Amino acid sequence: MNTEAEQQIPPENTENTPDENATEGTKQSNTEIISFKEVLPNLLPILPLANRPFFPHQIVPLIVETDPWEKTVKLIADSSHKLLGLVVVQTDDINEAKTEDFYRMGTLCRLHRVAHTEDQLQIVVEGLQRFSIEEWVSEQHPFIVRPIYHPETRDDDVEEVKPYVLAVINTIKELLPLNPLYNEELKIFLQRSSPEDPSPLADFSASLTMASKTELQDILETRPKRWKTINGNFSCANNSKPFRKSWG
Repeated sequence: MNTEAEQQIPPENTENTPDENATEGTKQSNTEIISFKEVLPNLLPILPLANRPFFPHQIVPLIVETDPWEKTVKLIADSSHKLLGLVVVQTDDINEAKTEDFYRMGTLCRLHRVAHTEDQLQIVVEGLQRFSIEEWVSEQHPFIVRPIYHPETRDDDVEEVKPYVLAVINTIKELLPLNPLYNEELKIFLQRSSPEDPSPLADFSASLTMASKTELQDILETRPKRWKTINGNFSCANNSKPFRKSWG
């Protein structure tokens, strides 16, 4: 029998809750990639992360325990949009996480694949954009929130940050031989990156660092319009700190 929280998940084509700062032009640009206005749900199932936040513009496999997360994953997989929110928790044991343990900002993701093992679920998710938790609709499994979505906006100072963006791209290219596991993924990402749109590069580069969970969460919560510079000293090889700085 479906719980009350499950029944509240809109089956399809629900209106989203847009960020107040998003411009009409930004909404139109995002629509070219995914029809956000049509498919973003008003209610969003949540899965917790223990070690570090998940950034937009990534596709990665995750492993969760069948107990207690199978019900949540099934709810997501059975939905028409297959969207979920990934949010870091401040506790180390995600299976015991309560709503007060979750950070307020997370990443909207699309579920692409689910594989069952004996006591685990292997899922593949794609990060789409940031969202914040407006309120909790279900405070028990499955966790469900009412989200506020934050579409990416282009930086007003692209020309100012472009030298730093190019420096980061060159640094990543130098690091490719050092980690063959990331080689192909980095090559594909760099082919799609552009100095005209530094946001994906900032998120991707931050995800490669050995910064702490708290530091990476600070980056996730840094809104694109507040960027003023990118630290050109970013380096994965020497475990540098996150390179994106928020001013104002």
